[in-house]
Amino acid sequence: MSKKVAHLLLLTTAFLWGINFISLKYLSGIFPTFSLVFIKFGIASLFMWFILIQKRKKDCSLKTLERVDYKNIFITGLLGFSLYSYFQIFSFTYLSANLAALLCALVPIFSLIAEQIFSKKSCALATYFLSVLSILGVYLVLDMHPKELFASNAIWGILLMTLANICWVAYTMQTKKLQDKYGSFTSLTFQMTAGTIVLGLTAIKDFQLALSTLTNSSNALIIVLNLLFLGIGTSALAYLFYIEGMKVIGIQLASLYINVLPVVTAIVSFFVFKEQLSIQQMTGMFLVVSSIILINKVEHIHNKKSEDLKMGFTT
Repeated sequence: MSKKVAHLLLLTTAFLWGINFISLKYLSGIFPTFSLVFIKFGIASLFMWFILIQKRKKDCSLKTLERVDYKNIFITGLLGFSLYSYFQIFSFTYLSANLAALLCALVPIFSLIAEQIFSKKSCALATYFLSVLSILGVYLVLDMHPKELFASNAIWGILLMTLANICWVAYTMQTKKLQDKYGSFTSLTFQMTAGTIVLGLTAIKDFQLALSTLTNSSNALIIVLNLLFLGIGTSALAYLFYIEGMKVIGIQLASLYINVLPVVTAIVSFFVFKEQLSIQQMTGMFLVVSSIILINKVEHIHNKKSEDLKMGFTT
């Protein structure tokens, strides 16, 4: 896969995750929160298994999951789906939507630090500066009031969202090992299934209520279509596109696309809900997009210099 295709997949992921608030907003008034998360990942898991079974019928050489990797599959499923969802949901109790989105923008910084510590991967100093610039861009797009940063009970929400970010970074780093061994589709299918099973343990008490709500609703078709969009579009396909793109351009650069989510949301709100865009928000959009472009160029130059340096030592 070329880098251009990888960037396109990540941009598609950002678009899908950026517009999923429309379906989430509609369905959150119908289903209990944990039931909704369980249902969307349940649909995603079923979709992934259906495709995987078809792929195996056509290609018997596809590698099956080895017993030695059961533990890693469970841990990554727990990190990327269960714990990430739990920490994020609980953080919303203490945080405004804007502050939660701003904290999500810290993922690229977390990814940078994690790669340097655990993968011993160096990066250009300019990358740190541009990552901070991207966070500033998100802050401007969200059009936040400074008081939101210092809410009385925000500290608990900040702690929970930080844990969610750590889970996400740990998931992406651990996923790469499984991805190299089994491929993106197979590893994601098993991870998502493991995470969904854990989510089901907390959703089971409300599942009967969710099922009766669906069967008794006069808008059952609209509800089902929204659930399918969340399950197949924003969960199965978006996760797949993300880890496929990440495999090509790296964890840190891929994580920057998370900061595009508020940009997509703002643009969709402008066209769909006729919400106005301020100069401040448009400036933020420019900073987010330009930081991705510049980091891509800076890291390309940095990696080339590193390779030339290594070649110099070996000759």
